Amino acid sequence: MSTLTTPARSWTTDELLERLGRLHLAYLVVAAAGAVALGVALATVRLKVVAAVVAMMVGAGMALVRPDIGLLLLIIADTAELSRVVSSQSPFTAVRILGALIALSWLARGGAARTGRSLASPQFAFMVGYFLVAFSSLFYAAWPQLAEPILREYLMIVLLFVLVVALSTGPRQMRAVTWSLVVAALASMAIALRQYEPHMHRLATSQSNPNYFALNLVAVLPLALYLGIGERSRLLRLGALPAAVVMMWGIAKTFSRGAFLGLATVLVMVAVHLLGYPRRASRSLLLPVAGVVLVSALLMPSGYVDRIRSITAERPDASIWRRRETNKATWQMFLDHPLLGVGVGNSTRWSVVYRPEIGFVRAPHNIVLEVASETGLLGLACFAAALGYACWDLGRAARQFRGQGDWRMYAVCSAYLVGMTGFMVTALFKTATVVRILWLMVAMSVVARNLTRQPPGEAGP
Repeated sequence: MSTLTTPARSWTTDELLERLGRLHLAYLVVAAAGAVALGVALATVRLKVVAAVVAMMVGAGMALVRPDIGLLLLIIADTAELSRVVSSQSPFTAVRILGALIALSWLARGGAARTGRSLASPQFAFMVGYFLVAFSSLFYAAWPQLAEPILREYLMIVLLFVLVVALSTGPRQMRAVTWSLVVAALASMAIALRQYEPHMHRLATSQSNPNYFALNLVAVLPLALYLGIGERSRLLRLGALPAAVVMMWGIAKTFSRGAFLGLATVLVMVAVHLLGYPRRASRSLLLPVAGVVLVSALLMPSGYVDRIRSITAERPDASIWRRRETNKATWQMFLDHPLLGVGVGNSTRWSVVYRPEIGFVRAPHNIVLEVASETGLLGLACFAAALGYACWDLGRAARQFRGQGDWRMYAVCSAYLVGMTGFMVTALFKTATVVRILWLMVAMSVVARNLTRQPPGEAGP
């Protein structure tokens, strides 16, 4: 009696790549989180280098095979501050190498021919206008060498912006980017806790000081909150809300006063947006959000309330006094150079010239004054227009998705709108034009704009 056997199927390369591309986002999240946890847990420098090299090889292969998934890895590596391969001064970083590989793969697949229409938006045009004004400052700045590292960052921002818009063609991709940012924020928290020592007092990573660490967390926190509100899967909602608790505790542990104001703005806007949901849904969603705030308040580090009270103290501390005097110097720079400013990166060197009592050079502690003093009215107009159109498109997209009954996409668009607002409130006390997450959120506004202009049958999954 013969037995029939089914011959083993041989997979072609294209079929294998197609199956690889169908991996669920959850696997990517688990893999990325596991890789970060492994890298943090390794004890020796040699093993960390090996883990970094292996991770870079895997990321490079994924970037070449599937640039859309490579983009998610790029966002995680960048936002989690895993970018430095050699040193902080090296032009060769994981983010730049990975970004270049994704761009090459995207170009090889003919992506450039299909992207012009996607990029056509007021915010992209004004962003490029602002960067062109910034680059022109090389010709009139007193210290052009100070502008060079900032301008290199602007080039990386443009590349990241183009890749995000080109590869995020549907709601699924937009949500994947959002989850990647949340995972990256948790990874950066793990790294910060690994590097934290009792004498440090304020939480931060070796790549950024506490204020900038808090700035990124304030921008990402609304994403976690709105994913916890809008996701259909209960498992994803249960994962997002604890992530929000961790981020709020991290913001408090940085003891950043500007981040506190940004956090307060975020929580107020989330509460207001909940009123936009149907009455029954808003009541059910209010409880978990209130729970997040309550648990975060119970976990608040000691001394945080006193730190916040110092904002309104009659006698400001030395830090507030220096920032105030630096901002006065920056304002005077703008008045003396109203059209084009003193040049990108040059406000730091000029601060001690205008205010010798500061004692040493200091960067502006206000993003608006930074842009105005370094690029003048021309740069400030382009910068403000780019952010203004981004907020407009995110708000319009949120209203349109709400009208269609798509509460999940309404939550995602609202999350980026609130995140940008919280970022800008916090950045009123920071120098923040090179913080990439700001421009990534502007890029997501272009993605939202494109999705609302697509016929329902043509939108991505």
